[in-house]
Amino acid sequence: MAGLPIIGLYVSLLAGWLFYLGLRIANMRKAHQIGMGDKENRILAVAIRVHGNAIENVPISLLLLLMCSLSGASVYFLHAVGVALLLSRISHAYGMTISGGRYSIFRLLGILVNWLLMLLMIGVNLFYYLAAYS
Repeated sequence: MAGLPIIGLYVSLLAGWLFYLGLRIANMRKAHQIGMGDKENRILAVAIRVHGNAIENVPISLLLLLMCSLSGASVYFLHAVGVALLLSRISHAYGMTISGGRYSIFRLLGILVNWLLMLLMIGVNLFYYLAAYS
């Protein structure tokens, strides 16, 4: 249970990031007077996808991190993964934004790091499961 405050930190930081991305969309909608959809506004469409991609990847990543914590992963592991996850999401959003949704090294690194962290946490959780029940 020592890791729960660490998980709370990264849940809060990433929830703040998701809030920022959502607020950015709301401000763009207001500025361009677009209530629904993107009305073929490329900048708004990219912002919506940046937020959508974060919504698709952050919750499961945080759930995996929580399970690692509950299984007994070290505080160093939890912090390393939490920081890397936060930086990967910022990198992905920055890369998508500056490239208008096209290829960007920041976008690529962001999603690759996020996916690799997910695979790592899946492996750690399976290891803890097998160690506990074999």
